[in-house]
Parts: sequence; C-alpha cells; structure tokens
Amino acid sequence: MIQLQWLLFLFLFSNSEGAKILVTAPFPGSHYFALSDIGHLLAKQGHEITFVSLIIDDRHTIQHENFKLIPPFWEILTATEFDEIAYACVADVINSGRDEFMYTDTMVSNYVCRIGWKRLYRMFIDYYTSDQFLALIEKEKFDLIIAEERTALPILAVTNDDDIPLAAYIPEVEYSKTREVQNLPMFLCSEPGLAIQVFNGEKPGFWKRFYAMYNLVSGGAMLTSAIEDMLEPTYEKHGVKSTQSLNDRIQLFILNDHPAFSFPYQVANNVVQVGGSSLKEGQPLQGDVKEFVEKQTAPIVLVSMGTYTDLTWLKWHTTLLEVLEESNLSVILKVRTETQHKLPALSTKFYLSSWIPQRDLLASGVIKLFISHCGNNGKIETIYYQVPVLCTPVFAEQALNGESVQYRGFGEMILPNKMTKEILKQVLDKMIKENDSYRVEMSKAVDIFTTEPADGKEKLLYNLNLLLKYRNLDYLVNQIIKQQNFLEMYHLDIIGFVLLIAIFVSYILSRIIYCGFVMVFCKSRQKQD
Repeated sequence: MIQLQWLLFLFLFSNSEGAKILVTAPFPGSHYFALSDIGHLLAKQGHEITFVSLIIDDRHTIQHENFKLIPPFWEILTATEFDEIAYACVADVINSGRDEFMYTDTMVSNYVCRIGWKRLYRMFIDYYTSDQFLALIEKEKFDLIIAEERTALPILAVTNDDDIPLAAYIPEVEYSKTREVQNLPMFLCSEPGLAIQVFNGEKPGFWKRFYAMYNLVSGGAMLTSAIEDMLEPTYEKHGVKSTQSLNDRIQLFILNDHPAFSFPYQVANNVVQVGGSSLKEGQPLQGDVKEFVEKQTAPIVLVSMGTYTDLTWLKWHTTLLEVLEESNLSVILKVRTETQHKLPALSTKFYLSSWIPQRDLLASGVIKLFISHCGNNGKIETIYYQVPVLCTPVFAEQALNGESVQYRGFGEMILPNKMTKEILKQVLDKMIKENDSYRVEMSKAVDIFTTEPADGKEKLLYNLNLLLKYRNLDYLVNQIIKQQNFLEMYHLDIIGFVLLIAIFVSYILSRIIYCGFVMVFCKSRQKQD
C-alpha cells in the first residue's frame, strides 16, 4: 500500500508544472557528481535545471534535455592552487603526529587548515557575488536553489531581495551545522563529540570531551568570524541584517548519509538523508584494468585516497607500499601520473593509474579489500557493494567515517600515528582471513537500506515539491526553539538558578552549623572555666 502511494505521488509530481531550479557545486569530484545526480533526478521530473560549478569535471556528461550545464564564469581556482591548499593542510595534520587533529571540527583549530579554508571561502564569495552570477539569477528567475552548504551564505546574501528558497546539500557527515541552523544543541552532536563516543567502543572521559569541545568552539568561532568579516561588504550591499537571517532561509538539508551505513545520531526534522540513493549496478570493466584483473591469481586490493589527495602526500605511503609488496596480494593503486616517480620501485603485481573506475571495481566482485581515505561517498560505495574497507583517514570527516566503519564491523581503521609495518601487517592479515565476517555486517546494512519503504530519492522529491509549492517548510521548523538564546537552549539559566539556590541553602546550613558549633564550644569553655 505504501509503495502504491509513493508511485501515485511520483506520477503526480512528475506531471506537475516544471520549476526553474539552479543546482550549483564548488569543485569537481564526488561532491560535484552527487549534486549532478540530484539535478538529473529533478530534470527527469520535468523541471528545468541549470547546473553551474566553479570548475567543470571533464567526466561529466549531459544526460537529459532539461539539464543545462553552464560553464564557469572564469577560472577562479586552478588545480595547482587547490593542490597547494589541500597539501598544506594534509601535511600539517598528518605530520603533526597528533591524531586528534583528524576530526572535522577539531581540524579547524589547526592554523594551516583554517587559513587554507579561509582562502577557499574567499573564492566562493568572489564567484557567487560576481556580476555574472547575479546576471544569471536575474535572467532565469529561479524558483529554487540547491547548493552545497559551504557556499550557501554568499548565494543567500546576493538573493536576499528575491528571497529564493534554498536547499543545502551536505556532502559529509557534518550534521552539527543542521542543528545549529535549527537552534538545537549542536554541541550534543558534534563530530568530535560523536567520534569520541565510538572511539575503540569506549565511553570517553571528562578530559577527552573537554578537549573536543574546546577545539570545536575555538576553531569554529575563529573560522566563523573570519567568514563573516569577508561577507560583511556583501551583507551591506544587499541589506542582510545578520548571518542568522540568512540561515533561517535554509529550509531543507540534503545529507549524504544513511543510518544503515553510519552511526545513529540525531538530526533535525528538515534533514533528508539521501546517502546511497544514486548507487546502481557497476559497468563491466574495460581496457588495461580489465586485463590486469584477469591475469591475477592472488586476492586483489584496491587503494585510493580519493579525488583531492594524492597518496604520495602522506608520510606513511612508503610503509603501506612496502607491506603490500611483501604480501600475497595484487594491488590496483590510484596515484597521479606526475607523482608516480616519488614511489619506490614496485613489482608487476601493482597496477598504477591516475584514474580508476572505483565504483565499477567495487561492484565487480573481484576486489577483496579496499584501502581508502574513507571519504563519505567511498565509504557508502564500499558498504553497498560489500567490500571490506581499511580506513586510512587524511582529514575532515574521514576519521569519523573510519570510527563508524570500525564500530559497525564494516572494516578497520588505522590513524596516521599508528601506521607502522607491524600494525598494518596485523590488520591486513586479519581482514583477509576474516573477510566474510565483514561482508556479513555489510549485507545487513544493505538489506536495511534497500528494503526501506521510502528511499532517499522519494523523500527528497517529496520535500522539494513542498518547498517549491509553499516556498518554505515551516511545519518542520520549531520557531519557539529558534527564538531561544544560548542560555535557554542549554537550560543554563535554570541550571544557574538551581545552583544559586543550592549555594544559598548550603550557605545558610553552613552558618547554622557554624553558629551551633560556636555555641557548643562556648558553653564547654564556660564549664571548664
């Protein structure tokens, strides 16, 4: 019955009058393709989609007549410049030897990472407040904007007068932002707070929680302040009263996650989890990689550190390659062509390429183990295709993903400071020997995901349809909570009042006890005299 209702809804939705929707992504790679998938989903429903990005991914192809790709207005960021920013942060985090810097909110307390992020955000602001972008907004008269959350503020600022509803896409498990905008207690569910809850399956002590909270508040406050300073001229030009007034216009959050693949955490009512919704059967392997796979007799391991990070940036990459060389494993290794000369001499059991069909390889059934930085898309893909994963996080949400992978039994994680030959050998041996046990846990997650009555696509379409129809999702937003200040949100005013009463009562009791003691003491002295 539920499925019939959804089919009826989708039929009605697909035949409704199409809206003009802007979908925008900052950079190429997995985030780009996730937003592109959302755009194509809406195009198939009859909406007119305009897709714009700071950099176009060459692997992107137009798939629908309602999907229009707009070239970047100018090359705001070269690949070399982006590499410089990413490498500086990676090197400082990895080489610090302090694994606690791995977590997203903790990472922003790192000076080098924070400076790099400020530089990127400056580029976001320049792009989304440019005359060309404003002209596009004015010409097209969009009914809805879907943008990656980190680019939302400048877009909301320049569309302040038009008041166009915006849905924010969150590519990582960075859910503290969704709670902050809703004025819910984000500290109760921050990345460090969650990570230390599941770390080694142990309950964190006071000092670990204190340290995580300090980094969350200090790093986040410094970065937020810097971003608001950069946005101040735009705010003045477009009559923006405050950042909160812009955040109030984010009516829907599209979160690239799913509880079957992650850790159970609280989210606000207007958060739609769509992680895994775009996954499909892989394509047959072709070319050199197919030839390599067919020749191998040993189990095959896939090694990839994602779109932005090169393996050679990581100080432990030689340790990993030495262990793999000594093992009875064949290896498909993603590493950039221009950095392959930095690698040690490798045998023919290694296949090297600057690009690999990761999804197709994971779906092919030939990969025994995936060694990955554990970005959110890679994490979801490897679970969905049931390939056990060894998480070797680099920065951002990747360490948190590794924590949840380890906690759920989907794989293991080794943090940079623990990446020794001995530990790596032990973990690889365990994962090869116990491979099936990881796959059993993954199959459970996939079953939960695939049998869900309403999947992420259906939920997304339902909420976007309401947002287009009413221009808000106020029924999901608790306006009373949003009016509370910091003290009221955490009940600090009530706690403070109770503490004052307790202190007052304690004072009165102490005075009574003191006076009683003095009276008894004085009487005893009088008797002695």
